Amino acid sequence: MNFKLKAFIKKIIPNYILLLRLKLINKKKGINNSDLKELFTSIYSKSMWNKKNDASEPFYSGIGSRDIDTVNNYKNKIEIFLKSLNQELKIVDLGCGDFYVHSDLVYLSKSYYAVDIVKELIEFNKKKYSNLNVEFINLDITKDKLPEGNIILIREVLQHLSNHNIKNVLKNIKKNNYHYLIITEVLPLEDNFIANKEFVDGPHTRTSYLESAVDVSKNPFNLKYKTQKKILDVKRKDSRLVTTIYEF
Repeated sequence: MNFKLKAFIKKIIPNYILLLRLKLINKKKGINNSDLKELFTSIYSKSMWNKKNDASEPFYSGIGSRDIDTVNNYKNKIEIFLKSLNQELKIVDLGCGDFYVHSDLVYLSKSYYAVDIVKELIEFNKKKYSNLNVEFINLDITKDKLPEGNIILIREVLQHLSNHNIKNVLKNIKKNNYHYLIITEVLPLEDNFIANKEFVDGPHTRTSYLESAVDVSKNPFNLKYKTQKKILDVKRKDSRLVTTIYEF
């Protein structure tokens, strides 16, 4: 079945049925959705994003971080923007994962805080990237106090969270005086999708299961910002990777 037909089927099937299917899949895989820390620790321990099951990468954040052309395009766009600010940068990276992509951006900052909910992953990153000027911090971005800074990076993180937890992340961000929020998300190929369909926390994405995606400027999030600018929109096989900058 080609992906266009799959996308059409997802659009006509009621969302609650698709969610029920997803919950059954998660249950079969032994995923506990009730606790975020336990959930994402389980995802890494079970290598759910490591399709190659490469033992040399015990903490692997998915193939989306390994497509060379897409990653280089993304890093180039981010570097151009950050350099254009012409100021001291204090970057806060929420849901840093295996840090494969953003490790190349550290040199641009005066201080860099890389945050993730999985303690074992944070400890692994501390050793792996000990040569970089990065402070790795283990915390839950939906409720714990976030580091101070002026730039927030969130790359392919919100797509794995329920609407409830996305709201909590955005509320948490608002407590700080950040200047820019840079969000990267996977979107369907076509623009006529319904944004922010309800979802369950886990390894999957709205795009792959619901033909939806996260847009923090729309209901039920309605993020308030001064300006909005899309700096990247790259087509992949059955989706797009989009990076948007929100200025506060």
